[in-house]
Amino acid sequence: MGRSDEPDNQEVMGDAREIREEDPEGQFNEEGEEGYDEIRELDEGFVDEREISTVNDALDNISQALDKLEEQNDQLNEQLRSILAASERIKSGMDSVNSFGTSSSNSGQA
Repeated sequence: MGRSDEPDNQEVMGDAREIREEDPEGQFNEEGEEGYDEIRELDEGFVDEREISTVNDALDNISQALDKLEEQNDQLNEQLRSILAASERIKSGMDSVNSFGTSSSNSGQA
């Protein structure tokens, strides 16, 4: 937790909103009040901890989805290797059948 002498995020946001409501046209800014600019910068740069948590949760979900995709990719690659190996065996078997017919006819003549 923050120190008690420092304002928390909710206090800062409340102060910034209050000033905006009191000065919607930004007159403090036109009159050269630097405090208004500082509060606006603080307000614009403020990130709610819930937003950070939401982003972290989304990143975790993305990471899990990527892990699942990587696993599926590995499985698909293994299936593809198996299909290619089967295709090579079939091709080799067909070549053997074709050459068997040719070699048996050649050997019968020899």
